[in-house]
Amino acid sequence: MLLLAAAAIVAGCGGGGSDPSGQQALDLLTQPPATAQTRAALAPAPVVQLFDADGNALAQAGVTVTATLQSGSGSLMGTTTAQTNAQGQATFSNLSIAGTTGTKTLRFSATGFAGINSSNITLTAGAAAQLVANSTLSQTALLNSAVGTKPSVKVADLDGNGVGGVSVTFAVTAGGGSATGTAATSDGNGIATVGSWTVGGALGTNTMTATSAGLTGSPISFTATGANTISNFTITLVYLTSATVAQQAAFDAAKARWEQIITGDLADFTIPVAFNTTDCGAGVSQAISGTVDDVRIYVELSAIDGVGNVLGAAGPCDLRPSGSKLPYVGIMNFDTADLVQLQTDGELNDVILHEMGHVLGYGTLWEAIPGFWSLTWLSGGCPANSPIFNGPAALAAYKTNGAPSATSVPVEDSGTCSGPDGDGTRDSHWEESVFKSELMTGFISGTVRPLSATTIRSLEDLGYTVDATKGDAFDITTQPTLVRPGAAPKALTRDVIRLPRWTVDPTGHRRSQYSTP
Repeated sequence: MLLLAAAAIVAGCGGGGSDPSGQQALDLLTQPPATAQTRAALAPAPVVQLFDADGNALAQAGVTVTATLQSGSGSLMGTTTAQTNAQGQATFSNLSIAGTTGTKTLRFSATGFAGINSSNITLTAGAAAQLVANSTLSQTALLNSAVGTKPSVKVADLDGNGVGGVSVTFAVTAGGGSATGTAATSDGNGIATVGSWTVGGALGTNTMTATSAGLTGSPISFTATGANTISNFTITLVYLTSATVAQQAAFDAAKARWEQIITGDLADFTIPVAFNTTDCGAGVSQAISGTVDDVRIYVELSAIDGVGNVLGAAGPCDLRPSGSKLPYVGIMNFDTADLVQLQTDGELNDVILHEMGHVLGYGTLWEAIPGFWSLTWLSGGCPANSPIFNGPAALAAYKTNGAPSATSVPVEDSGTCSGPDGDGTRDSHWEESVFKSELMTGFISGTVRPLSATTIRSLEDLGYTVDATKGDAFDITTQPTLVRPGAAPKALTRDVIRLPRWTVDPTGHRRSQYSTP
């Protein structure tokens, strides 16, 4: 009778997973299920039996058996240890697996016994628990037009696995637009997408929500800004040093403004051979590599020369070797000693916006680069003393900004020509005596510093596609904020970084195209 009982136990074992005979071992009387949901107790519960060295069932109580995850990602939940009973059996009655779906196996072990692996368990998604965005939360769309990216969400369990068959309702909540396919059901990957969303006819914010009752994160709100034009231009900021929340907000605002002004996409550029930020004049070393869309700007906040001298400086570092030949990498450096005062005076945003313009080419790509850049919009510059900008687009805008009889746009002529880049003010900004508090003069003046259509269209002369309507109201004859009461203009001394202009030759090596003599 005892031999028959032992034989019956052996016949119920999982088999094939225990270690070779000759020592005490564990085997599975009851395998875990072939399929299980995440975080749900395994049913049937795994049952482990002790065996002696001769392969006989060992009736020994109090042996601790431990369950671990042998293969597949995730973690075990519930009781991962169990004590054997009088028959030498340990039952894992509330064991479950958490993690991503896929194939898993368990391992059972006990001190003094050879361990055993379970058969494969296919882990499937658990109960729907959360709603998360599956598409961008904000975008821009033309008035009365469909958005470029349809709002989409993912219904997921607690481990992020998609759950199908769950109802999601999309609804337009502001902006006066319309939508189709608003009653959606999540697919096998947990994805639910609205049929279409058309923004309203007024400039400004449109909103849509996605709701699924009872799920964490519901509702999710999507925004689409109705606009007359859409920009495809992207600026990526990379911080080489830390920045405060307020400083990052100022950089983000400048990035958003220039992305609104420049609307045309530039060809993505993949850097064939990595170089370093120190090659662009940065004090902090970081490799520059990968693909750039459309320009990548490295930001360094560091000590330069103390309060009240150089506030910041910026310029392009590397130019595309062909096509537009416009910058794909630039550098912006700001003096930490001045940042707090600029913020206190309400000037930080405008200074950052100004310097970012230099990275894009304003004042830094106005002259020819022999053998590479043939545009020569600046004439009469150093060592002469009558600098003017001759770009036809900027001139056309200048005529509408209060100078209808102009034949060129006046450029700053104060400052020195000595040294590798003079004082950084002349030949690279609009003439302060004419433009007064316009953003891109070489001085911070006035209480309001408009960004004019003349500035915007000067970038058009460099080859950018721009939207001049995004400029501020500006007229050189009637501008109301010509002088800031009680304070003299601050000179943006040496704020243009005139690095050698680099590009990439056909072999992938960087070569200097231009260096200021």
